[in-house]
Amino acid sequence: MADATKRKTPNLRTKLAAALLQIKDGDGKPLISWAHAQLLSAEQINSLFQFDHYPIRHEAGGPAEPWNLVPRLIPDHRIKTAKFDVPQVAKARRISKAQEEFRARLLTPRDERQAKPSKWPKRKLRTLDDAIGKLTPVRQQKIAHRARQLIDKRHGPSSKVTEDL
Repeated sequence: MADATKRKTPNLRTKLAAALLQIKDGDGKPLISWAHAQLLSAEQINSLFQFDHYPIRHEAGGPAEPWNLVPRLIPDHRIKTAKFDVPQVAKARRISKAQEEFRARLLTPRDERQAKPSKWPKRKLRTLDDAIGKLTPVRQQKIAHRARQLIDKRHGPSSKVTEDL
């Protein structure tokens, strides 16, 4: 029998690096070229990737199981996190907060509910006397004269209404 040398079994770190080198981009080219991979150790190849929780995000309770982890190059993972994950998480929180407030408002009896704040500012309603009181005396006389003319036109010159003015 020939002298058989026992082959060394690769460890998990080396197997992971080999698996990561098989990932291709959208054009079918490897993310890390064969020539570049030859210059890197298994640890260096592994350090170029991060594992993204997809389809269930980590913050939503996504498990760290193989079916929920997607290897991504670090720059790609950062872009996806900043442009997609963070805005979607913020929107989900806004919606859930608004939904909770709405549900609490509905479950409260109508007579016990707090009034919903108006989006329009509050302002004091002025009476006609207040508005006229802030005018100059000459302007007040002109308004009173015009009011008498309108009343006379509508009710006649000997109207009781004009006597009050």
